[in-house]
Amino acid sequence: MGAIVSKLMLSPYSFTMQSAEMNTSEKTPSGSLFGEFSPVSREEWSEKATADLKGADLKKKLQWNTIEGISLDAVYFRNEVEKIPHLGSFPGSAPFVRGNTPLGNTTNPWSIAQVFDTPDAEELSVLMKNGVSNGQTVVGLQMDSALVHAADTEDVLELAGRKGVQAHSLKDVQTLLAAIPTETDIDVYGGLSSPTFLALFAAADRSPKHVEFDPIAELLRSGTLPYALDTAMRLMADSVRFVSDTRTTVIGISGETFHNAGASAVEELACVLASAVEYMSRLRDMGLEIGEIAPRMRFTFPVGTRFFMEVAKLRAARLLWARIVKHFGATSDDDMMMRMHVRSSWWKQTVRDPYVNMLRATVEGMAGAIGGAESMHIATFDDVAGAPGRFSHRIARNTQIVLQEESQLTQVGDPAAGSYYVEQMTDSLARKAWELFQEIESQGGMIAAIEKGFVQQRIAATASTRNENISRRKDVIVGTNQYPNLTEKELAPPAYNPEKVREDVCSALASQREERAALSETEARLKKALAETGSSLAQLIRDEAESGILVSEINDILREENENPMLVTPLPQVRAAEKFENIREAVDRAEKRPRVFLATLGPVFWRRARATFASGFFGAAGMDIKDNIGFETAEEAAQAAAADGADVVVVCSDDESYRDGVQRLIEELKKQNSNALVIVAGNPENDIDALTSAGVYTFIHVRTDVGETLSELINTLGIDVQ
Repeated sequence: MGAIVSKLMLSPYSFTMQSAEMNTSEKTPSGSLFGEFSPVSREEWSEKATADLKGADLKKKLQWNTIEGISLDAVYFRNEVEKIPHLGSFPGSAPFVRGNTPLGNTTNPWSIAQVFDTPDAEELSVLMKNGVSNGQTVVGLQMDSALVHAADTEDVLELAGRKGVQAHSLKDVQTLLAAIPTETDIDVYGGLSSPTFLALFAAADRSPKHVEFDPIAELLRSGTLPYALDTAMRLMADSVRFVSDTRTTVIGISGETFHNAGASAVEELACVLASAVEYMSRLRDMGLEIGEIAPRMRFTFPVGTRFFMEVAKLRAARLLWARIVKHFGATSDDDMMMRMHVRSSWWKQTVRDPYVNMLRATVEGMAGAIGGAESMHIATFDDVAGAPGRFSHRIARNTQIVLQEESQLTQVGDPAAGSYYVEQMTDSLARKAWELFQEIESQGGMIAAIEKGFVQQRIAATASTRNENISRRKDVIVGTNQYPNLTEKELAPPAYNPEKVREDVCSALASQREERAALSETEARLKKALAETGSSLAQLIRDEAESGILVSEINDILREENENPMLVTPLPQVRAAEKFENIREAVDRAEKRPRVFLATLGPVFWRRARATFASGFFGAAGMDIKDNIGFETAEEAAQAAAADGADVVVVCSDDESYRDGVQRLIEELKKQNSNALVIVAGNPENDIDALTSAGVYTFIHVRTDVGETLSELINTLGIDVQ
């Protein structure tokens, strides 16, 4: 492991190509459509742009910096990208930045791999049948959440049936497979129980396309592992050997844990690659060859709504992985090729105004398609807002089908190729991610970096910046921190009774345990195999599956060897919208919804502009807002506010009118025995101290931290935010 890590640490960013050089000359071919036009240089463009902006600094006006620390220009030129190393590459050739196959989606479009997590067997059967008969090509099974975390049997008997597909034994797996056509591929998301599910599916004579096993991700999500890391790697090595004669991928390296913690694209890429290197290095130490390991790996990347950044991220991921595997000694293109699955972003989904999630998913799906996904899952719009049903599953599935059938994305092999902007971003992102990847390796690898807290601290800093941007509405979440829908209705409840499902599942598990024969011999054989490094746990689990042993009971045996569990600082999985959702939920719970009265005074332009701003500001908290067309005097506005029973009065006018108008309004409110808090819409810098002394609660404007201000306000009104 050390030699490879050292080599990767010392290696500068580059990738040697053996392909035709790209003609990057600025000269326009004679006789072409644009032959009569002379090429334009950056200097000429800058001169013209500066004149149009009346001498303003172009960098300040047009250049912007991403959360990744990448500076982006308003325009790019051919001569600026001509030295990018990957530009001479072709689709289907290393470093695969342009995709894994020569023709991309034109001949073999990405797989539509929708995932189901419905615990009710009858409803799950209907959803799967609807999916595979209407365009879905891969069925994803998100297993029971207790099994995903490898909970012990006692906990599973209590917690099972809350969320996730219910398959606890070979009998359950056989029943489940009976509802899935044999020609349909299956992805299994079993978390830490994935190696056991691999063996159970084999015992049922069905090989999944993919089994997701990513113990590093679980370690970071939970802060610990229920069984030893060495046991996890033993299971991973056994899984690789177990499927040696199939096309199944059994090592899942997912960016979701990092993405959902608020990581940047650079951090997500670097951490995913470092995790993969950790697995590959440890598996090589266990006697496996690179040609056995690499083809068994599948990478999952969540894609958000930053369209071009997500496209570049997927392209950079393939490029960097090809480079890493080459350092491990791979010579085959098949070994250097990244198997890539894409999922829409959980981090960006919202509970409020959930139908907007359909629009987000469309952007995310298009980014995945153009970025070169080989399979893709689009989450239902109500994935975090309720229990996904038949309608939301159909919309999610059809989003991908529209992208394939109607948008003509399958007519071009690599739609992003040649875009100066995308190519420059791909290169910049790859370089930044490589630098961070090398930092992680310098810590001793991914596990060591996690134990030291390096990874968590780095991502926490980025998440803090992103959360502040959201709180200040520098980053907009439509329907949540901006443009809220104050008339939205609750989503329909699930088509099944969740409580009854839980009772039925727990009862069925108890019955299975009572009806089967004693497991003492099975358990003894599993314990013996676990102690013998040469034994195949996967093969033995397959052979013993007929005994009726439960997945959780196998986990119990694996947990026995974990006397000193690894403990690390976990990565909190928190969606971008949660701060505002918590505020809105607190307001909804309140006995009385706070009433906000807009006291519109003075010039029409200013009072309407600031009233509109204030409506959006307080609407993000779900407050009851009373707008007005305007008042002649501050006293008249105060009298109307008092009569309205307002809890908050927001004065909306121009700065000059605030000087004496606000104080008169406050005095009149007192005369009317109103205890309403007075807020000024605007930032009258020269009068803030005087207005505050007069009794103004706070000022709201474009630089205000909206989330913090709303939290403090509703706490002042006696409403607790969770």
